[in-house]
Order: sequence, then C-alpha cells, then structure tokens
Amino acid sequence: MNKLTKVYNSEITPVDTTALEALTRANTDEEIISKWLKNKSQQTQESYKRSISQFWGFTNAASSFPIGLTNLTSDEVEQWRDHLVKTSSGATVKAKIAAVKSLLKYAHALGYSRFDVGKVVSVQSAKDTISERILSPDQVASIISSANSERDRIFLKALYRTGARVSEMINLKFSDMGFNQASENYRVHIFGKGNKSRYVNISVALYSEILTLKDKSEFVFNSNHGKQLSRIDGFRIFKNAARKAGVSEASPHWFRHSHATNSLANGASLPLVSATLGHSDIAVTGKYLHINPKESSGDYLD
Repeated sequence: MNKLTKVYNSEITPVDTTALEALTRANTDEEIISKWLKNKSQQTQESYKRSISQFWGFTNAASSFPIGLTNLTSDEVEQWRDHLVKTSSGATVKAKIAAVKSLLKYAHALGYSRFDVGKVVSVQSAKDTISERILSPDQVASIISSANSERDRIFLKALYRTGARVSEMINLKFSDMGFNQASENYRVHIFGKGNKSRYVNISVALYSEILTLKDKSEFVFNSNHGKQLSRIDGFRIFKNAARKAGVSEASPHWFRHSHATNSLANGASLPLVSATLGHSDIAVTGKYLHINPKESSGDYLD
C-alpha cells in the first residue's frame, strides 16, 4: 500500500462501507483502476493508463494534499480539461477526458466514491478532420509501392484492402484465412476491439501473396528474426513508405478512412462498409458519405 493510499484510508472521510462491501472488495484506487481496465483490450488499457497517470500527475501537482478517487471534485477534472484545451488537439482532449469520466463513473457505480464528479464535466466536440485524412487511390498505390520490402508491401496492401487496424493486422494468423464455400471467396477472420470479430473477403491475388510469407510462425507478419511484428513495427512500415511517397503526415489509420471513402465512392453499400470495418454503429460509417458526396442539393439549383 503506497503513501497516497494510506492517506486516503486514514485522513479522508471514508465512503459508505455498506455499499462498498455489497459491490466490491476493492479498497484502494489502484484496485479500482485495475478492475476498471480488466476486460478492455491491451491497446485501450495502455491508452487509458497514460491518460489516468497524466490526470493524477497534473491534479496532485497543483494540490497541497493528495487527491484520489474518494476526494476528487469536478473542479479538478475541469481544470485538467482546460489545461488540455491549451496544449492538445480537440480529439486528444475528448479522448483523455472520456477516459477519466469512464473511471469516475465506474468507481461511483461500485460505491467506492460518493459522487460521479465527472458527469457534470462537458467537452466540446472536436472538429471533424477526417476529410483531411483521405488518400486518393493513386496515393494509396504510391504508398504501397514505396514499401521497403515484399513483406512490407503485402502488409500495407492487406491493411488497405481489409480496412483493418494495425493492431488487428499484426495479430493475423494463417489459421485465420481460408476459402469460404458459401460465398466462393477467400476471406480472413479479423479479431477487433472489444473481443469482436468479423470476416472480410480478400482477392485470390492477395491471398496468394500472403501465402508467400508462410514460414514456421503461426502469424502472417513477422520480423527477420521470426518474431511477430509489434504495433510499433506496423506503424514504422507505414510511415517509412508514406514518407517515400511524399505523404509523410499520413498515419496507418488514414488507410482505414480511405478504404471507407473510396469503397463508398465506388458503389459499396453503407451496411457493407460498416460490417467490413467492424463499426458497432452504422452512424460511425455514415460520416464518410459526407466527405466526398457524388451530388449535393446545390446541384439542383439554378
């Protein structure tokens, strides 16, 4: 038990222990945070841990006494939000505050904290900049052809064609691929966020190219030493190729945005694109329709 936790337990007015015993045996902030993170993906856990660590660091640096879940007020959350607004992008502010609000809601729901102080803290919607992160088919092709190796080229091609996230692509196994008799297509089984999975069709050509990478590893994409590529490796592959193609500001997620926009422009249905990308809500996919519409109501004006 660290010093901060001891202060919570001895100097701060305790929460309602009846409610606490009824819902959880956790009695420190660290235990509550651990329970809160437990069923989230590894990537989400890492992101949330960073946000919570930064929040506590900022909050306690500005306070003359230790602050934790049981004595936090909405003032501290608002102060951090205002600090982030001055130093970070709108999307970053929204993501970090959302992580803190999620933790505070969870702690209150378990009876660990008396109030959900994050509930009253609002964040302005971030400016939608997706339209600035769409690559044309020619730019996509240029990035793929600029790959440093055949493995990298196939990795980038698969990333774009499936609309997968880097974290999903690096975990692709040869056992996740095969021929589907019902649809008469080759497809890959992608395991995404929140333990959700989806099947995505791939061309015979891409399937054949992927098979050329087969070695002793169960994973499709491996390093020269036979180890599975990491998420950082995946980002590096993309950034190196993007830089050579003259689109150095692009990130791997731009391929996902571009997959959605370019396939919709070519006639793919909204439900199909939503299913391929693994969106939980079709409204998320619908935003791509507004980026490059084939027509507008203004076309009908004199």
